[in-house]
Amino acid sequence: MEERTIIEYVPGDLVQWFERYADGFMTRDSGHGIVLEKREFNLSFNGGPYINYNVYRTKHNDKMIFDEIELQRIKNDR
Repeated sequence: MEERTIIEYVPGDLVQWFERYADGFMTRDSGHGIVLEKREFNLSFNGGPYINYNVYRTKHNDKMIFDEIELQRIKNDR
């Protein structure tokens, strides 16, 4: 089984976000934004921390929370 590479974002990273429909397969909307904060929760049932990100969406002038799989870094200086 192939292991998934986890990308961790930090506040200030420029990202492209993808908002999905409830089924999780189709993209409803997308745009650009800035990571504002990393949120980490320790859940005992998944064997590790659950991480999501608070992102400022420039397209809608609001903030929304995204999982790592729904983000893609725009500029990679690291």
